[in-house]
Amino acid sequence: MQTTNITSFLLCLFATVLVSCGVSSRETNAGAEAFSIIDSLPGTCPYLAKDTEGNIVLSWVRKNSDSTAVFCYAVSTDEGKSFGPATVIPSSTNVHPHSENIPKVAFKPSGEIIAVWGAANPNPVNKYSGMVFYSQSFDKGKTWNRARPLVQDTSGFDQRYFDMVLLPDGEVAITWLDNRKQGMQEGSGLYFARTKGKEGFVNERKIQQGCCQCCRTDLFVDTAGGIHVLYRGILKDGIRDMVHTLSSDGGNTFTEPKRISADNWVLNACPHTGPAMAENS
Repeated sequence: MQTTNITSFLLCLFATVLVSCGVSSRETNAGAEAFSIIDSLPGTCPYLAKDTEGNIVLSWVRKNSDSTAVFCYAVSTDEGKSFGPATVIPSSTNVHPHSENIPKVAFKPSGEIIAVWGAANPNPVNKYSGMVFYSQSFDKGKTWNRARPLVQDTSGFDQRYFDMVLLPDGEVAITWLDNRKQGMQEGSGLYFARTKGKEGFVNERKIQQGCCQCCRTDLFVDTAGGIHVLYRGILKDGIRDMVHTLSSDGGNTFTEPKRISADNWVLNACPHTGPAMAENS
């Protein structure tokens, strides 16, 4: 998902996360800049986005206790100097914090807000399996519909490591790794879907397979409207390198995947480190 070039705010964010995890904010070291507390409870998985008005949006997982958590976000209307009260996604109580599967929130020009998060789904096939859920708000976050799974297909029991991005037409696209694939090729399937009005995510389809099972995917829209998808592929001889594919027609078709760099990195395991993409202005 695209983020904003706000390095100074990131520094503030990291300090704030430390504060929310137990560091006192009443006093700072001599000469140090004062930071505000965004949430008094411990938190994890911070992520930055923007709403339709260009305001900074910080989302995170609030840890209510050692065993319970909830997904929430707050909006800053003064470029990160302060934040409004946290908006809690009521049905996100099944959220499972993971640094490669960070929950995210997207704001559509129509006024709709979509919150997406991962949940654990252990089963006899794979005890580490997960699911992706999402909830929609049509009144600026005041109320939210009940969470529903991203995938309705009962043969799909493992969806994780998603990313999403706002498209030029005002809809939201999402990619994720999925257990559903053809044949016995090692790795996960790579899936793509997009929203359709208020219907949520529709028309999911597999755009590739042989993906490293535990590395996040990355979605990016360039200034020409091209939709870029990046992931770590499992290539010949067990090589696990970053791969790129592009759609120039709104996600209807994608180019043949190409390796970004011939690092030839071989590891018989998953590094839990996915790619990221940006564009110079």
